[in-house]
Amino acid sequence: MDVDGGEACRAECSEQPFDVAFAPATHVFAVGLINGDIEQWTHTENSCTKLDTLRGVHKKGETCRTLAYIDGGRTLLSGGADMAVVATDVATGTAVARLENAHNAPVNRLITLKENLIATGDDDGVIKIWDTRARSACGEHKPFVDFVSDMKYAGEDVNEIVISSGDGTLGCLNLTSNKMVGQCDNLEDE
Repeated sequence: MDVDGGEACRAECSEQPFDVAFAPATHVFAVGLINGDIEQWTHTENSCTKLDTLRGVHKKGETCRTLAYIDGGRTLLSGGADMAVVATDVATGTAVARLENAHNAPVNRLITLKENLIATGDDDGVIKIWDTRARSACGEHKPFVDFVSDMKYAGEDVNEIVISSGDGTLGCLNLTSNKMVGQCDNLEDE
C-alpha cells in the first residue's frame, strides 16, 4: 500500500483468498485459498510475483482458513475446514507435520505465541494451546458459543490472549494460569 493509500502492487490469486500471512524478514507472503490450496508470493514496492502453489495441504474442497509463519519463516502453519493443522516446509513445499482432527470443528484462527507454542480457535468457539514439539494440545477452553473470529497475543510480559467470537463477545485467556480471566456479556444482536 502506498503512503497516500494508493495501490502499490496487486496479487491476483487463482481462487478466493481467505487469509494472508507475511513471512518475517523477507518479502514473501502466503495466501490461504477457499479451495484449500496455499499460494506463496513475493512483493516489491510495485509488483507481486507468485512463487508457487502448495496443493493438497488441506483436503480437496476444504478451505484453508488461517496461516502463520514460524521458525523464522522456514515453516508455514495452516488450519482449515478439514479440522487439521498442518506444518509445511516453505523451501520444499512438503508437509512436515499434520494434526488430523486437531479440532472437532473447522479451524478458523491460528496464532503463534512463543517459539514452540501456538493457539488455534474453531467454529464451535473452542480454543486450544499447542506445544509444537510434542504435537499435542496442552490446554483447551470453550468460552464461546460461536466461532473464534480472531486472537491476539499480548506478549510474554502479560502472557494473555485476547479473543473475539462470532457470538459478539471478547474474552481474555491467561496462559500462566491456563484460565479465562474475563469475558464480556453476550450480545443478542450483531
